[in-house]
Amino acid sequence: QPDLASYRDFLRHQPYETERLLQDMLISVTSFFRNAKAFDTLESEVITELVGRVSSENDLRVWVVGCATGEEAYSVAMLLRERSELQAEPPKAQIFASDINDKAIAAGRRACYPGAIAADVSAARLTRHFERDGADYKVSAAVREQVLFAKHNFLVDPPFSRLDLICCRNVLIYLDRQAQAAALEMFSYALKPGGFLFLGNSESVEGTSGLFMPVSSEHRIYRVTAEAAALVRTRSLSHYPAHRPTVRPVPGVEPPARMSQEPSAVALLHEQAISRSAPPSVLINARYGVMHVSPGAQQHLTRSPGLPSDNLLDNVTPDVRLELRAALFKAEDTGRPAEACVVRERPDGSRSTLALAVHPVDRAPHESSCWLIVFDESVETLPPATDDAAPVDPVLRLMVGKLEEENKTLKAHLQDTLDRSAVATEELKGSNEELQAINEELRSATEELETSKEELQSMNEELTTVNFELTMKVEESGRVNNDLRNLVVASNIATVFIDSALCIRRFTPQASTLFNLVASDIGRPLLDIRNRLDYEDMAEDAAKVFRDLHVVERRVGSTDGRHYLARILPYRTAADKIEGAVMTFVDITELQLAEERAHVTEERLQNAIAMSDDFAVITTDEAGTVTTWNAGAQTMFGYEAQEIIGQPIDRIFTEADCIAGRPETERRMALQDGRAEDERWHQRRDGSTIFCSGVMTPLQSGSGTGFAKIARDATSGKRRDLAKDEQIVGERRLAIDARVANDLKDRFLAVMSHELKQPLNLIHLNAELLTRLPETTNLPAALRIGETIQRAVAAQAKIVNDLLDLSRVQTGKLHLSYEEVDLVEVARAIFQVVSRDAVDKEVTLEITGASTLVCDCDRVRVEQILWNLLGNAVKFTP
Repeated sequence: QPDLASYRDFLRHQPYETERLLQDMLISVTSFFRNAKAFDTLESEVITELVGRVSSENDLRVWVVGCATGEEAYSVAMLLRERSELQAEPPKAQIFASDINDKAIAAGRRACYPGAIAADVSAARLTRHFERDGADYKVSAAVREQVLFAKHNFLVDPPFSRLDLICCRNVLIYLDRQAQAAALEMFSYALKPGGFLFLGNSESVEGTSGLFMPVSSEHRIYRVTAEAAALVRTRSLSHYPAHRPTVRPVPGVEPPARMSQEPSAVALLHEQAISRSAPPSVLINARYGVMHVSPGAQQHLTRSPGLPSDNLLDNVTPDVRLELRAALFKAEDTGRPAEACVVRERPDGSRSTLALAVHPVDRAPHESSCWLIVFDESVETLPPATDDAAPVDPVLRLMVGKLEEENKTLKAHLQDTLDRSAVATEELKGSNEELQAINEELRSATEELETSKEELQSMNEELTTVNFELTMKVEESGRVNNDLRNLVVASNIATVFIDSALCIRRFTPQASTLFNLVASDIGRPLLDIRNRLDYEDMAEDAAKVFRDLHVVERRVGSTDGRHYLARILPYRTAADKIEGAVMTFVDITELQLAEERAHVTEERLQNAIAMSDDFAVITTDEAGTVTTWNAGAQTMFGYEAQEIIGQPIDRIFTEADCIAGRPETERRMALQDGRAEDERWHQRRDGSTIFCSGVMTPLQSGSGTGFAKIARDATSGKRRDLAKDEQIVGERRLAIDARVANDLKDRFLAVMSHELKQPLNLIHLNAELLTRLPETTNLPAALRIGETIQRAVAAQAKIVNDLLDLSRVQTGKLHLSYEEVDLVEVARAIFQVVSRDAVDKEVTLEITGASTLVCDCDRVRVEQILWNLLGNAVKFTP
């Protein structure tokens, strides 16, 4: 056995060892949204209902038992916050997170978690409920305010009350069945009617006699029943939990302070009075374990040798044990108090009678029974022996002695049998408990197997989906490989893949014609194989690519006279690692020949431009300084090349254009639009001006930006245009003069018509009066003269009206009065008048056609038209 003094000294000098032992025993393993499907069910089946039924005036209370570092409490807080924000008047949520681990609670209060939680928390929730803290994530203040962390032992401390939801996941699996039942009963007491309990996958509410009803058996979500709430709330909170751990004092170690309040002085006085007057007693539980010993009872108790035990039968004298066991059996069988009596011999020769009384003690329902054992001993004083006493028969004394020995032997055998029976009973109880534990483990294993089966089925479905996706990807990869193979063949580009040691890894069919490659050359150094290229710097370029990680590009020739564009670039993997290089050789023979032809053409073109006299071709730098000057420019502007090169091009612009900034504007427009066309007068060397039509374009070269100006002499055309413009101006003046003369004519005609109509009206009136005089009515000659005067006046009036109407038509002032007119009727009336003149002219007039023809027109103007037509026809017809 260990040295007790050394053990006490160790505990005194190492007080933190117990704390370290507790930390090693605690299991703080949790994560956000642990078992995501269970949390989805919790959100849809529980959170939605709780948020909907709790008003904004009340708080929604949640208790997370065994919260560890707080991930589960914050997960529930996020669900409550997301669902509450959908309500018009969201309720307030208060979450109590409790644990007995101080370090875990401190970590939960900090609410700072590593970046690995991104695997459990969606990106939307990370953005909404977390804040970045370096490489870690910290829960937002709005979520932290809803969670209250506290150190709490739910097996000993009073529970929280009026709760809507309790989350106790993977905590009950570490308790025995009695403690589990007590915890579940305590949870039913703490929940509101209709409250919910959320357990872990390996936990259940079996053995609680209908306290909870399942909401989701698969995910261990339960609702407290109304009957359970009514039953549990009739009990006192002091009864919870029913299974409290027994704390035995350790010598040399102070026991922990009690949580209950100290009894009052009156209660102590009452307890002392009862202890002095009442017989000694012992309170035991259903397993005969000593729970409490009253003062004076220690004289009837003794420690049995061997391992210490709390069983009362192991701590009484052998002569009392048998009678006490019989009384306990009787009390358990009948449920009533039982008594027994034991006669004991005292050392002084007197006898004492020990009365044993077993009384049942009532406890709360669903709790094991207790028994109160009362020891009441009375001492009998024997009378002193006298000489005149009757002698005792030796034979009788011998028989009595034998009977007493046999009685003691029988009692010893009976006690031994009872002890063996008790041991067997204890073993059976232990075996029963082990079987119950095995049964629980088997039930848990069955549930875990069912869960594993479902997970395997889900995983099988996922594997089927993944297999299908992989099949699709393999098919897609095959199609991509076929496309790439055909692309390589169609591109006709020789490509060689090499590693860092310049060994061949792969090559295209076109590369075999340049390097004489076959399939067996894969893995061989590329420089060991003969090629047709004139490329001596191949190894140096490859080394430069590996060193600088830049693309190397150059033109190389071949032995057969062809030209290739060699390009070497790094081979990068999907992980952005360099594992070699890619060499491509593009056949540019035709391009090389085309460039040579273009170079020759360019030289010819430059020579033609330099020798051209019809166009002035001038190039300048970015500032407008002349850099080239061809013969055409010399002819047009009169400057020699050596005079103008190096001078600003502004010298060929007129002074007015230079003041207006035309040269700078032309260069700016050429840069913005790509070209700037202009037609303006330019100044020659001798001061004369010529009109040029040209365009300026920007030039890009290695030395910077410049401009090219091409101009053509358009002076003769400009002068012809000026002559045409002068002619057009003269014609416009003549037209204006004609319009003025016409206006004067119209004004003259209007005045003349007005002046002529007045005397004509007077003559017509006098002629009509002349024909109506009585003196002239009988004179045919006078009548004929009067009618002739009237006809002449009418003809003159008609001529005046026609002139006036002509003026109105030309000025746009002719008014038309529309009405429905029968044109045939108008034509017949005019026909009757004109027929007389036709007879005189010996012209035949006939009228044929429709009998009527109605038209919407001005009758007077139509009559004028027909009158003129018929009059002219009769007058001018031979």
